[in-house]
Amino acid sequence: MTLLFSVSLSVTGLACLALAMERHHQRLFGKAAATWPRRGWRALGCCLLVGAFLICIRSSGWSIGLVEWVGLLTVAAICVVLGLTCCPLNTRVWLSRHLKKKHKG
Repeated sequence: MTLLFSVSLSVTGLACLALAMERHHQRLFGKAAATWPRRGWRALGCCLLVGAFLICIRSSGWSIGLVEWVGLLTVAAICVVLGLTCCPLNTRVWLSRHLKKKHKG
């Protein structure tokens, strides 16, 4: 269970770090982000990655937890990279539909 939670935190953290980059933010949202939202994405991504690190260390100890965390980061990075390169248009369409529903209701 902690492994699944750590993977989800890692994927979300790396996705937040990707959104902190102007290029990826513009591809997904269609406009460049201002400085403050980018800093927020970066801070949130770093906090999530630290959280995943702490969970791995607490559940498996320093020696195994560190290796586990690096492995999870590798899996999370592959997921985020594939998500950004293979289906950015689908992600953008999904985000626009989701944000429209959120603002309406």
